[in-house]
Amino acid sequence: VDKVGDNALNSVKELIIEDSNTALNIVGTTPAIEKLYLGRDVTSAIVQSSSLGKVQIGPKVTTLPANFFRNCTKLNVAEIPSNVKTIGNYCFYGCSLIKKVTISNSESIGQYAFANCNNLRMADINAETIQKNCFNNSEKLSWISLGANVKSIEASAFEKTAISNIGIKATTPPAASVSTFSSISKVNTTIYVPQGTISLYQKAEGWKEFL
Repeated sequence: VDKVGDNALNSVKELIIEDSNTALNIVGTTPAIEKLYLGRDVTSAIVQSSSLGKVQIGPKVTTLPANFFRNCTKLNVAEIPSNVKTIGNYCFYGCSLIKKVTISNSESIGQYAFANCNNLRMADINAETIQKNCFNNSEKLSWISLGANVKSIEASAFEKTAISNIGIKATTPPAASVSTFSSISKVNTTIYVPQGTISLYQKAEGWKEFL
């Protein structure tokens, strides 16, 4: 099977999409789903279920498409394994019960991917690029850990959050701008950088304001 027709999954509560290297085209939404095993890439699909509480992502998945989990308000955790390289725009937007995000080894996290996640407290992020407004208005986010592979954090990525602790593993300061952490108190935020790199961060745009 490589395609599921329009609204064919409307009343499905538990969905297992088996592991495969071939993408599955799902047309429409799955508004009643409560449990999902995602074993392959999907295109066109948008879950949009206020009942979805459990998600497992299999080892063949490389992309989570734009808007895929948008407004899944019962989902309380987002654990993204290292095989997922791209997280689309607005992917987890408005998932208001998520408290922690773990992104193991991605290439890109899209714009507004975790914005308006109003109960998000912690984010452990290892992704090369964190795009504009990625966590914007996730107002309770207070602690972030940035992995060694983080290279670029775009404008307003963490705007309107409550960040007070930042841990960074990258020995080269990720590219950032003065607006990356706009609205965050630089004086009241503690930042941890790798040993021997403080002088680099003190000179780097977007970081020197903390130090």
